[in-house]
Amino acid sequence: MNYLVDLCNGEFKLVVDIVKFIIALIQYAVPIAIIILGSIDLFKAVVASKEDEIKTAQKLLIKRVIYGVVVFFVVLIVKLVFGQALGQDLSGISCFFD
Repeated sequence: MNYLVDLCNGEFKLVVDIVKFIIALIQYAVPIAIIILGSIDLFKAVVASKEDEIKTAQKLLIKRVIYGVVVFFVVLIVKLVFGQALGQDLSGISCFFD
């Protein structure tokens, strides 16, 4: 009996829905927050008008944008890894990626 398939339909549907919401929140909200916070830091450095702080804030913003893109694509990467490991049979975890 495949217990993972039962997760999608059975009594654990509420738990699956909560996990899906958390995954979506991580996938979308975290990169947006990272980029907004980096932009605020850059704005503070520009207002301070110190050249070294501006360069440091620019480097930090670029790193944060890269981190945001990586966080956004983590779900896709996990899905691809599981797809390769399970031979494209995602029947047990497909409800998490709908």
